[in-house]
Amino acid sequence: MLSPVPPPHPGRVLVEEFLDPLGITQTAFSNHLGWTFARLNEIVNARRGITPDSALHFSEALVGTSPEFWLDLQRDWDLWQSRLVHASSSPLGAALSERSQVIILSAMRAHGCKAEIPVATPKE
Repeated sequence: MLSPVPPPHPGRVLVEEFLDPLGITQTAFSNHLGWTFARLNEIVNARRGITPDSALHFSEALVGTSPEFWLDLQRDWDLWQSRLVHASSSPLGAALSERSQVIILSAMRAHGCKAEIPVATPKE
């Protein structure tokens, strides 16, 4: 179920949790990063997302944060936005053979996913 409240955009987190408390302006931070003000301001105003490159920059400048922290914030924001307009697809699992389901499950586990393929139940 989609939460009625969107997760914070990484730009908002940057300003509210880091720049404002530290007394750093967007201008000063963009200069520190070697960026244009426009690039940073677009992130702050949710008109641009966090890329792996910007996540690396933020994590280097804001010691104690990691690129994964910034990318996770962006992923949460992107997924929430996508769920607003997403048209559902029917599960492929019901049409797959048992062997195919094992292959998919093995691939998912190899990449750290703990999810399981749901067992299809016959429709009445």
